[in-house]
Amino acid sequence: MGSGVQFFPQVVAPSTFLGRLASGAGPVEAIPFSSLAAAISGTPGALTVTTLTATTSVVTPLINSGGAFNLNLQFNGSTQLVVSGGSVFPGADNVQVLGLNTFRWATVYTPIIDSGTTGSLSLKTNNGTIGVQLIDATTPTTNLGFQAGNGNANIYAQGATNSGLFLVTKGTGSLNLLTGSVNDSGGSSITQFQVLHTASSTRNITVTGSNGGNPTIGVTGGSLAITPSVVIAGARLAIGTNPASGNGLAIPYGSSSPINSRDSANSIDLLALQYQTINSIVNVLMLGDTSASTGGTIISARIVAGAPSVNDIPAGRWALWRDTSGATTKLYYNNGGTLQSVALA
Repeated sequence: MGSGVQFFPQVVAPSTFLGRLASGAGPVEAIPFSSLAAAISGTPGALTVTTLTATTSVVTPLINSGGAFNLNLQFNGSTQLVVSGGSVFPGADNVQVLGLNTFRWATVYTPIIDSGTTGSLSLKTNNGTIGVQLIDATTPTTNLGFQAGNGNANIYAQGATNSGLFLVTKGTGSLNLLTGSVNDSGGSSITQFQVLHTASSTRNITVTGSNGGNPTIGVTGGSLAITPSVVIAGARLAIGTNPASGNGLAIPYGSSSPINSRDSANSIDLLALQYQTINSIVNVLMLGDTSASTGGTIISARIVAGAPSVNDIPAGRWALWRDTSGATTKLYYNNGGTLQSVALA
């Protein structure tokens, strides 16, 4: 009784099998299920099977434990695969490989890929090159969603209400938006927008949309600096609140938004042009500034041969006129169709 079980014939107890577990030849034994299970699970020296052939004549199911225990697949005494309680898992953590770079699975169907730990989860190409890495976050409430579309693909934040989306570079790297190419079409992509790294930045640009109004480009502090030069492609540049509605440079009425210039010493601002109210008279155009005692306003004269007509100076307007043929310099005013003049000596 090299196996430690009783010889047949005897009354066979429940959950036993007829056979022999001993390594040498001998009588048939009544083998308790627990002893057979221990031998199948890989107890060293319990059972050695050189060849095992199963055919469809075996009663279905072909492999059935008949009880609650693990089914282990071993190689050289080391467990490679375990079937237990409806789960299939490797015999050791983070050691076995499913497939090879030259023997790959064509398709894997699963709704979830989970690292199982707080470690990262990597998607690789070319037999080991990391392309995407998912980093664990402590009790996250927001996650990243990817969605294919008909013409446009979507990347969005999902989970918590009003979730934001952060795009973060490493070190001093810039953040770039490119157009013109994707991997499956070839060619070179073109940079269209770039955010450069600023060390210890405390102020940034904001962009706000509008429902029927004008979208806004703002800042979290200070003013917005645009360098080097600005080209306005539109027909209108508006400044301030309630600016003029026409084309060109549109400014508001009054002293809140004049056109100013810096003085030569870079010490004060000088008024260049402004409409304001003076002595209860509204809509008065101010040209120049008296703050600079040595400064002033210089207005060019019109220099032509001959005196002006009412067609040269519209009604209600005036002009400084130099008549080269008559050798006169006069200040003309069109008073309702009649030119009035004062000669300058």
